[in-house]
Amino acid sequence: MKKRKRGKIFLIALAALLFAEAGYILGTTGLGWMIFSPKPAGAAFGEVLAVSEGIVFHGGNVTVGRPPLFDNAYVYVINYAPGQRLPERVVTRVVVDAGERPVYILPLFQGYVLPDDFLYDIPKNLANPVVVLYPAGDKWATAVTNWLHDVGSKLRVDLVPPARVTLDGGNAVAWVKV
Repeated sequence: MKKRKRGKIFLIALAALLFAEAGYILGTTGLGWMIFSPKPAGAAFGEVLAVSEGIVFHGGNVTVGRPPLFDNAYVYVINYAPGQRLPERVVTRVVVDAGERPVYILPLFQGYVLPDDFLYDIPKNLANPVVVLYPAGDKWATAVTNWLHDVGSKLRVDLVPPARVTLDGGNAVAWVKV
């Protein structure tokens, strides 16, 4: 009888040791998220656009109003303060990328957006529209924060501005530091 009890205790201890080793390996190698992490949210950019207004630069014109939804686009996430111009490297990347697909500029700021800060930096005759977003209501900050969190979770990154997020089918699929 004692042998049988010792055998059970040994098997339980062996199973606990195996689980501990597997957890240690998954945790230290960074592979644990593949098994234990929930599927990330879709990170739909349309929720941000629903609570935004936009300044659209396209075809030699500048228009203000509800921003159009482009499923395949680039989103530039930048830090912004009123009176601050866009960094030259960001302007150069926006101009090049606007030749390929539409571009959204999502300024993270305190206060308000001055359209004049963008008027002189962004050419108006690009192949695709460039849309500078700004709040259209009090839910804008929450929508932007949720989208950035979703993108960070989905792409497994800390999204630090300035950065460019690639949208395909309205969902974030890649990012690059600008």
